[in-house]
Order: sequence, then C-alpha cells, then structure tokens
Amino acid sequence: MREFNKKSLLAMLATVVVGFIIIGGSYVIGQRREEARLAEETALFQEHNQGDQKTDQTASQSGSLDQAAVDFEQNRENTTAAKYLAYVNREADQVGVLAVDSLNQTADWLETAVAGLKDKGFDQLAVNKLNYSGMSTADLLASDYAQQVADSQGQLILVPLNLAAEAQAGIDEAGSKANIERIYRQLRLAKPEALPIFVISPSLNNDEDSDAYKDKIAKILDDLNYNYYDMWADFKDQLAADDLNLEDLYSEGGQLTNQGADLWSQLLTTELSETTIDAQHGFNGKNDDLDQLKEAEAKVRDEEARAQAEAEAQAQAQAAAQSEAAAESSRRAESEAQAASQSRAQASQAAPAQGQQGNWNANGNQNYQNNQNNQQNNWNANGNQGSYNPANQWQGSGGNQQYGNGNANGNQGNANWGAQSQ
Repeated sequence: MREFNKKSLLAMLATVVVGFIIIGGSYVIGQRREEARLAEETALFQEHNQGDQKTDQTASQSGSLDQAAVDFEQNRENTTAAKYLAYVNREADQVGVLAVDSLNQTADWLETAVAGLKDKGFDQLAVNKLNYSGMSTADLLASDYAQQVADSQGQLILVPLNLAAEAQAGIDEAGSKANIERIYRQLRLAKPEALPIFVISPSLNNDEDSDAYKDKIAKILDDLNYNYYDMWADFKDQLAADDLNLEDLYSEGGQLTNQGADLWSQLLTTELSETTIDAQHGFNGKNDDLDQLKEAEAKVRDEEARAQAEAEAQAQAQAAAQSEAAAESSRRAESEAQAASQSRAQASQAAPAQGQQGNWNANGNQNYQNNQNNQQNNWNANGNQGSYNPANQWQGSGGNQQYGNGNANGNQGNANWGAQSQ
C-alpha cells in the first residue's frame, strides 16, 4: 500500500513538473512571438514613415521646381539658370546642359556642378560636354564648334573661356571683344532654343596682371550685355575665406586637385542657382534677335570672303610677277650667251689671233712678223724710206721714184722703177 502511494505521489509530481515546463515554454514562445510581432510592426511603421518622408521630399522638390518654373515665367529678364532649367523641365521632354569647354582641366568639375542640380529635383538632367581644350577665342572660331553645338542637345550652353590661352595668343582687348561677340552670335544661330552663358573660370595665377586681364574680359561681357559667371572672383573670395593656397587646389602640371575640382563645382552650382541672368531668349523665348544676328554674321562672312579673294588675287599676281621676272632673266642670260658666242666667232674669222708686221726688202718680197696688238708695214727701196701718197706714188729722198702694188695677202710686191726725178 505504501509502495502504491509512493508511486502515485511521484507520478503527481512528474505531472506537475511537466505542467510547469509546458506552461513556461508556452510563455516563452508567446513572448518571443509577441516580440517578433512588435518588431515587424515597428519595421513596417518605419518603412511606411520613410516612404512618406520620401514622398513628401519628392513632392516638395516637385513643388519647388513647379514654383521655380512659375517664377521664371513671371520674370524671364531677372531670373536664374536653375529656374530657367525648371521651366524647361516642365515644358520639354528632356532638359539638358551643353558645355563648350576650352579649358585644360581633366577633372569633371563641370559635370559635377551640373549634377549638383539633381539634388534640387533635376533627376533627368543630361550633361553634354564638347572638348576644345586649350583654345583661345580665335582658335574656337576657326574650329567646328558651331556645327557641333547645332548637332548636340541642350537648352543651356555654358562657355568657359580660357583666358590663359587668350593671353598667350596675344589677342588684344578689341580682338577678344570681336571674337566673343561672334561666338555668341554663332551659338544663337546654331541653336536658337538654347541660352548661352559665358564662364570666367578661376586662374592658375594669383597676381595683379592676371586680375587686370580678367577685368578686361569681364568689362567686354558687361559692355556686350551677355550673361556670364565670374567664378574667378568667387574663387579668390573662397581662397581668402578658407585660408587656402593655390598649391592646395592645383597640381604642378596645372590640373585641379580633388579639392580644387570640388571647389570649382560648388562655385558653379552656386552661380547656376543664385546669379541673376537675362533669359528673354532661349527656350520658348522671344528670340527676336535672330534676324539681326543673321544679317551681322552674313556681313562678316562677306567681308572675309572678299578679303580672302583679294589675298588670293594678290598671291596670284605676285606669283605671276615672279614667274615673269624669272623668264626675263632666263631670256637675258640666253641672249647674252648668244651674243658672246657670235662675238667670238666673228673675231676668229676677221683676224689672226695676233697682229701682223711686214718688212719689204728691195726685191719686193714681203716678210711677216707677228705682233700681238697692231699691224705695221715698212717699205724699203735701196735703203731709202718712203711714204705712200694718194696716187700710189712713192717719193723718196734718194731721188728715185718707186711705185708698188701689193697683192691681196701682202705676200708679194711688184716694183716698177723709173728714171724720172723730181
């Protein structure tokens, strides 16, 4: 009996223990399930909240771009490039920035600066850069840049000017002004639906001469009333504010360092967003300047064609004169050579190489003695020297009269002696 009670007691205890285990396990499992449920709900809430925030940010950016486009429409004469692009973004299928880059920089500061606008909602902004590295304004005009612009996409055209190349080319202020004016004219005619903006890029030199040259270019752009960004001035202000040196921003080869490229990008992004420009022309603009620009460009082209024709005519005339002079010189030399040849032939036929001297003896025989320069005949009759009169009569001091005739060669003479005396 006691053995049975003992076994019953043990069985009850085991049942109680198992029950506690089951209850404890159920509690733990339930607790973990609750924790998992709460974690899942928290994650869903956070994801939903982030989605709402992203939607709010996108809506804010979209609303900001829409508002910027409205602001642009209300005042195109005093606006910014960012507002202009916001308007293009609303009205066009695609918005793009085109750059005619004549600088010598390999860093992508330009693309980075334009890409900075994407943070403002321009997620579809395209950047297209035409590379004309190291070119002055004169070099640019001699290139095919205008045709490349016409064939490229973009409603905003940025034109960084290479002032170092301009100075090295020796282009004076008047020349730079004429070149910049024509570049603007060609850009407008090549792509009327785009708005050109010149960029005075920062200099590698921080000296008074460079600053003075930059000021001349800025004055030219002001006088022409063209849109431009003076990044040079911004750059110097930033150097002073951040206590930076040029060595921090440029390598020994004149290339931008990472820090320099970042600074350039920041400065250009600020210019695009804040600097006031006149955007009456360009995308959906008035563009009532095109006829005047066409007329001015046609006039310049006519003048260039006329100058080229005159230069070619002058070159042809000079070449013809040189050819005629060479021909005349050749004819003169040939004539002189022929005259000299004829003179030598005549001299050879007319006389012996040396002169002749003849002595006549009493028997009338003539002997020749060569003399280099002249011919002399001496007559001798009985030792008396006579002279020849016009009547072929010889008068001699010896009282005898001598008549003499010589043959054609002077080799033989016949003498007739007479007894007649004077």
